[in-house]
Amino acid sequence: GLAGIMRSHLGDDCPEADTGALARLMPGRTGADVAGVVREARRFARAAKRELTEADLRTAIMPADPRPPGELRHVAIHEAGHAVVAHLLGHTVSSVTIRGEGNAGGWTDVHLPGVSDRGLIEARIKILLAGRAANQLFGASADTGASSDLIEATRLLAAARLSFGLAGSLVTRAAPEQVLDLVARDRSLADAIDQELAGLMIATRRIVAENRAIIERVADALVGRFVLDGVALADLIALQPAVSRRREPRLGRGQDRPRP
Repeated sequence: GLAGIMRSHLGDDCPEADTGALARLMPGRTGADVAGVVREARRFARAAKRELTEADLRTAIMPADPRPPGELRHVAIHEAGHAVVAHLLGHTVSSVTIRGEGNAGGWTDVHLPGVSDRGLIEARIKILLAGRAANQLFGASADTGASSDLIEATRLLAAARLSFGLAGSLVTRAAPEQVLDLVARDRSLADAIDQELAGLMIATRRIVAENRAIIERVADALVGRFVLDGVALADLIALQPAVSRRREPRLGRGQDRPRP
């Protein structure tokens, strides 16, 4: 769809441009975003007093990133951890990128089910924890980059207990969007969730360690390309089978978009 919109806005300009490849660099973008990209690319061409080129379009889509190489590598390892673990646990990954947007240094788009059981919630939490686990495996200290992941992991476990009846009691104490308030006020609840998170982190670190070579390969590709679609990610993972494909619940095809 984005490729068609781009070709429409280009008209007769740049007929050699591979709009499909360009569209794959824009996960999550809208038709209005594509129109803006074409306008910006035309501005580059006018400033240089020449015809519009595919390079102008690529520059408009992916402007130079001011972050130092070490920071980009750190983000790439983090997002590769999310994406690889998601794939290995049976999720469909739409795209993964280290392109910064707002407060996010990068993100991974994953298809998630609309309804989950306890096993699927725990699989989802492993994906959230995989970014920090990957960074630590490659020698980084724990940092603030995983804060949104930890918030969502805590919320999911709290909701399993307090909203969904998936932790023994069938009593609902709060709606899913309100459970973090109860965690903040109830020390025993916070301690119980902390123990669950610690156990899930151990399991996540095991998966990440078993698939270190794959995560590094995906991170290398992200540093070079900035964006990988689901097909490119699957091809990179398939180059070398995981040491251990852990038996985890297969997930459905609802749509959610965690932004680690």
